[in-house]
Amino acid sequence: MQNLFFSALIFLFSFYTQAETTVYFFEYRMPNGQVYTFDEGGRFYHVAMKYKNQVLEAHPYFGVRLVVDIKKVGHLVAVLKHHQAVKNLDLKVQAELGKKFDLYSPWNDPTTTQCSKLIGQIIGVSPVIVANGNLSLSPDLLYAELIKHGFRDCQSCLPK
Repeated sequence: MQNLFFSALIFLFSFYTQAETTVYFFEYRMPNGQVYTFDEGGRFYHVAMKYKNQVLEAHPYFGVRLVVDIKKVGHLVAVLKHHQAVKNLDLKVQAELGKKFDLYSPWNDPTTTQCSKLIGQIIGVSPVIVANGNLSLSPDLLYAELIKHGFRDCQSCLPK
């Protein structure tokens, strides 16, 4: 009986710790102070997401990886949260780890990814048609789509 109780506690704790989805948006400023972005008038250069006590990102040199220190990912400027966890998150993350980075990765190419595609596919956000007629997501487009899907801005989550 005691084993069953502890098993239930462990299950509930693991469910509670993964009971929400957190997505991080980063900014990059050029030496002249201008924000570098993929969209005209955009704010963001990079996107990543919380996975357990780490950050999941697609890096140009290392590919898809987990990082412990969010400060090593970039300059965090926005955080979106949703009260629901991503279904099968562990399986999805394990399937992506080590995948090669390609800034122009086609949406349906399972061998390469880029930051917005990685996070969008894990969460289940559909791509949009971009200027060249391809399906894609930039960090700014992903931010807008996540807001439409019920994600909320978390200003208190930003470092002080």
